[in-house]
Amino acid sequence: MKKAVIKSAVIAVALAGVVALPATAAELQAPFGLEWGQTQVQLRQQGIQLHACREGHDELEYVGCEAKNLSKSLGAEWYYFPSFVRSKLQQVSAIIPSQTKEQFDTLKARLVKKYGKPSELINKRLGVSRIVGAKWNINGATITLGHAILDDLFIRYESKEYNRLKDESKHKAEKRRDEDKAKRQQQIDDADL
Repeated sequence: MKKAVIKSAVIAVALAGVVALPATAAELQAPFGLEWGQTQVQLRQQGIQLHACREGHDELEYVGCEAKNLSKSLGAEWYYFPSFVRSKLQQVSAIIPSQTKEQFDTLKARLVKKYGKPSELINKRLGVSRIVGAKWNINGATITLGHAILDDLFIRYESKEYNRLKDESKHKAEKRRDEDKAKRQQQIDDADL
């Protein structure tokens, strides 16, 4: 069960009403009683238990954890995954194993009521799973609601800052890739064949 939940967390990151939906679309607030920019220490001071923290190996200094005892939640059967970029809370995912399309439709309807029509519909194959869902862009921040067919239901909140940093990192990686490609081509051009 735990392995399936961790797999779902990876799916949720690859892709990404509700008790803590923000009051306005001007600035998306962090869900479940959390605040964007909080540190792990601050969450622990609120009585939130963080465990199974895993560090990413990228320039964002990404750390994802599992959390328990959130002050606001969707229910005890959900698993919560706050993620920190450069030590600050920037992403929060919630996953519930083996849920029905009806539960997905209920959450989607609540998000549509709060934020309007989604900016993007999702229908992707990811390995052996198919992910269907919707994504809302709210002033640079995002909410992604997804359902892995025959698998889990997830909702992922990403702060405006997270999306900015993610885009910046992506552009840097593309630039490095292009520079490496040009360097390899120059080496071929300069070779004495």
